[in-house]
Amino acid sequence: MTIATLLVSGPDRPGLVAALAQVLYGHGANILDADQHSDPEASWFFQRIRFDQRELRTDATSLRHAIAEVSERLGMTWRLESSARRKKVAIFVSKYDHCLFDLLWRHRAGELDCDVARSSATIRISAPSPRSSGFRSTSSRSRRRRRRRKRRRSSRSWQSTASSSSYSRGTCRSSAPI
Repeated sequence: MTIATLLVSGPDRPGLVAALAQVLYGHGANILDADQHSDPEASWFFQRIRFDQRELRTDATSLRHAIAEVSERLGMTWRLESSARRKKVAIFVSKYDHCLFDLLWRHRAGELDCDVARSSATIRISAPSPRSSGFRSTSSRSRRRRRRRKRRRSSRSWQSTASSSSYSRGTCRSSAPI
């Protein structure tokens, strides 16, 4: 199944939902899911429409032109994304490790249509590591620990270089390579 997602936003006015649905219907698209939101303070409209492209009666280019025409007439901006290209995502967790594991399990079960490139947490993870699930994972603690070790190593090497050099009669001799 080839799924596409249409994202639109623009000034709120009557008939927006009907106009977009009519364009998709007219080209043979089957709407699977539609979410919309209006911000009354800003008088701004947002909509996300997921639809099946298998039954399109026209090509994707003419569908894009039709969406562009309606969007221009109604003063909206739009973006059309196809599910043929999977998105790479990174998961960042700041407080609760169960959120990370819920997302990883949903991904493994096929509920999240994306590629998890890496996960990162600012907390100590109490359950089995995401690495055991095949994901690259880091935590801010391990990054801080690595930085501290690196600083200590560079500090030690600087101290050993400084202690091996000696000043005699105004010239500097050092056993460390320059």
